[in-house]
Amino acid sequence: MKNLTPIYLEQFFAASVPIVWDCLTQIKHLQQWLFKELKHFKAEPFFTTEFAYNHEGKIFTHCWEVMEIIPQKQLVLGWRYKEYPGAAKVRFKLSTSPNGCIVELTENLIDPFPEIEEFKRKNRKAGWKDLLHTRLFNYIKTF
Repeated sequence: MKNLTPIYLEQFFAASVPIVWDCLTQIKHLQQWLFKELKHFKAEPFFTTEFAYNHEGKIFTHCWEVMEIIPQKQLVLGWRYKEYPGAAKVRFKLSTSPNGCIVELTENLIDPFPEIEEFKRKNRKAGWKDLLHTRLFNYIKTF
């Protein structure tokens, strides 16, 4: 049986909500910390984009749709891959905290991905940790 338990992560950033929001929604920032392959992104409802990413010789064409947006508070993306069945919804929720901003990331599976190594829950969680706790964290420290 597949593990459908949501993935939840939280990270504090010593930066204001507007700075963190811009890093999550502006293409010039997304290309620096998330995926350089990403060519188009707009934080607008129903905006869609796709880009191919090569991971250890396998192509994963990411297909995203902005499902919900509350400026400087919440961004929800539909996330799937062209080459594989399955879909997820990823929510970035921002809140002000003393001396900065907290980002809560939640991934909910809508339709389970295939049972290959890259889509195992532990590997998806490790990927989100790398993106949130390492790549975005280190990028925001440059401001």
